[in-house]
Amino acid sequence: MSHTNTPRSAFTVITPFYGVVAAGCDLLCHKLKIHCDRFSRTISRRHKTIIKEFFGYVWDRGDIYLSEQKGCYCLSCKEFKEQRHLLAGRRCPLHSNKDILRFHGVYSPAMLISAGLPVLSRDCGQGFLTQDGQKMRKSLGNTLDPLELVDWYSTKAILYSSSLELVQGRKTASC
Repeated sequence: MSHTNTPRSAFTVITPFYGVVAAGCDLLCHKLKIHCDRFSRTISRRHKTIIKEFFGYVWDRGDIYLSEQKGCYCLSCKEFKEQRHLLAGRRCPLHSNKDILRFHGVYSPAMLISAGLPVLSRDCGQGFLTQDGQKMRKSLGNTLDPLELVDWYSTKAILYSSSLELVQGRKTASC
């Protein structure tokens, strides 16, 4: 079977994978005795309806428009960079994905205001786990399986160590 390099074919290939990931999240929440009021799957009919309605409000207010932006785009930061913000060799100095705070602190509230929805009074950001001084990333292969950790230690031990290490505002927690 051949796959073309289109968004639809990529979606078809990865959708079953995310079903497995979602099932793993459900299992982890169960093992950690975490109650989740709502777990949103971006492929669910309900989610698609809400997003369509949300962007309809923003579009109707004129806050979405077609345009073209040129420049260097950093995949890790999810933003365009001006030349003056790049290091030699046109590299981004950040690459930490910690800049997701910009999305939650600037873009998300702006979209909520545009859609006429209430904005959160505060945004809580947590640090990220590190191992041997490096941020844990699937691409580096230095991640830990949380289900294995719960089986190896205990629910209470994992929750306790997480509450100590992943303090709001702290940049990293070592494993």
